Amino acid sequence: SRCVGSEKRCVPGKLRARLECSPQAGGPVRLCVWAQTCVMKVAKNTYDYIIVGAGSAGCVVAHRLATAGAGSILVLEAGRDVEDEAGVREPMRYGQAFHTDLDWDFWTTPQPQLHNRRIYQPCGKAVGGTSCLHGMAYVRPPLADFDRWRDRGCTGWGSSDVLPFFTRSECMPGSPDFMASHGTAGPQRVSRIDPERASRVAHAFKVACSEAGYKNVADYNDFEASTGVS
Repeated sequence: SRCVGSEKRCVPGKLRARLECSPQAGGPVRLCVWAQTCVMKVAKNTYDYIIVGAGSAGCVVAHRLATAGAGSILVLEAGRDVEDEAGVREPMRYGQAFHTDLDWDFWTTPQPQLHNRRIYQPCGKAVGGTSCLHGMAYVRPPLADFDRWRDRGCTGWGSSDVLPFFTRSECMPGSPDFMASHGTAGPQRVSRIDPERASRVAHAFKVACSEAGYKNVADYNDFEASTGVS
């Protein structure tokens, strides 16, 4: 196990893929990367904020607290730093990190509607969380999930309630056509792939879906899209 950072400032270049940490972030912040069951000492006994999990949300929250000068921050992560792992950074290697030490390897309980089969549920165990398992794809949860929570009594968890938090976390430069549901000033960098650069296989797949009756979806993360192909 190792510790990245110091009590006074962030370390430039470290965890940049997940946290965009820089000296200008202010401080003080301490980022601890824990390897398996190793126990390591930290420099302080108490912290103003302790964030459990260095996934997408945890890293963004830590960055925001640090830039605000909110006090001392400790980020705990059960997994390791995977910034330079090909299986994480190269989309064509999607799936290679499944069932490895980067994955909590969760399974559902037996599902009656699926003949009591148990379904694999990948969950990231690394700095970056489950974003490390997505083949570099940025995918928001479906709008219906949030609205279903709201309708069942989870006040403040509807899609319109959580959208501002998604946009605040994002830094997504691009066409104004997509900016209504995306942010441009957050620490989490998101980019769009130019459709003209798509492979012939991807183009053929979209054509086949269109011929099968699926509509084209320009942005599947806009909280408005329904079933379609993007």
